[in-house]
Amino acid sequence: MPKTKTKNAGKNKYADFLDATSDSESGTQSRREFTDAESLPDHESEEINSPAPESQGMGSHNMTVSRTNRQQTWKILSNLCGYRPRMVGEGWEHYCKRSLRNFGKALLKEATDVELEAVRLAMDKAEYAHLVLALDTTDYEVQPEERTGNWVLSNTDLGNWGLKCVKRDPACRRCIEADVDCTYTNSQHLSDGDCRLCSVVFAHCEGTGARKRIQQSNTPGSIHSPSKKARTVTERHSSPEDGGLLSLSRFTQNLWKTNGILGQEVKDLRHQLEAQWKTQEALENDKSALKKEVLALGDLVDQLLEESEADKKALRAVKTVMAERAKATEAKKRVRRGHE
Repeated sequence: MPKTKTKNAGKNKYADFLDATSDSESGTQSRREFTDAESLPDHESEEINSPAPESQGMGSHNMTVSRTNRQQTWKILSNLCGYRPRMVGEGWEHYCKRSLRNFGKALLKEATDVELEAVRLAMDKAEYAHLVLALDTTDYEVQPEERTGNWVLSNTDLGNWGLKCVKRDPACRRCIEADVDCTYTNSQHLSDGDCRLCSVVFAHCEGTGARKRIQQSNTPGSIHSPSKKARTVTERHSSPEDGGLLSLSRFTQNLWKTNGILGQEVKDLRHQLEAQWKTQEALENDKSALKKEVLALGDLVDQLLEESEADKKALRAVKTVMAERAKATEAKKRVRRGHE
């Protein structure tokens, strides 16, 4: 389980929310066997789920994760963040687009770290696993079907729920707030804390990876160090022997610019796909409404035909009565003429 922190102490709530995978990497069997608080004795469950001493009394609505308040916390946060349960027979991909991704983003903004732990324990395990996958597809991926197995409801190890950790740095706060996919560079030559596919090309990420590489960002080989401007002036007046270093610096800058352009194009394509999906959904709704109207019109036509047939029968009956009356009147006239 992720360590409980106060709202002020945890800068990267996103990383804490995804710390459930640490159980699968720790290698402790006892941790895996008793990760679900429901299977522990009462005193052990309260001890594990209680927050750190320094976190007590802080935060706007901080609370401990126990059996008594777990469901209450989940009920409050699910209503606050717009949770919608998965419909029967609904595909996971459609469910993530419809509700789960927006719920996770709202949850990261509203909930404290202790409340996130309560949500993880109270939420449906399959939905929680897909929630993690929907929030950051760069850190987790779906395992092959033959390795997925069944959803293990008594274990908080994401690996047993069909997810595989990719072992990348968590998303930075800038990208979470800008609603863009955050992916760190895997190249050792461009690992000074910036992420690719980010809306801000030269903005340093605020994730754990950036904090680890902050010293590397100030080295002469980095194009993002604070002394970049001074190095540029020096390189302009450098000797011909430094031409290779200058070319490498320009190549790196051009590479980052191209990377930023590609990231913007990917973002635009994603927005276009989302717009097309919404348009297709609206067309399907219109098609369904038209089908209902056609069925209603068909029922109305059948009703009108039945009424028309009834009117025809009534008209025939009236004509028959009128003919009989005419015959009776003619017979009476003949009788009168015979008497005269």
